[in-house]
Amino acid sequence: MGRIAIIRPLPTIEDANSNMDGTAASPTEIIHVNDRTVACDGGDTALGHPRVFLHIEKNSVLCPYCSRLYVLNEGAGHASGH
Repeated sequence: MGRIAIIRPLPTIEDANSNMDGTAASPTEIIHVNDRTVACDGGDTALGHPRVFLHIEKNSVLCPYCSRLYVLNEGAGHASGH
């Protein structure tokens, strides 16, 4: 049998205010960025994790590993890319 992968959308700032159990959640750090794609490895702290690339669909994205919140700067991210 093949492996089964469960794919779920990454949380956004709208999701950052609640956990799966309904309790309040808050980001560990808020980082303002100019690009819609960001790389997160948790930094050089105990929160370090494998590098993941996150895409900001609307205004922000929350890292599913370390809960860093990446917020797109106003006016940034409008380029069509390559």
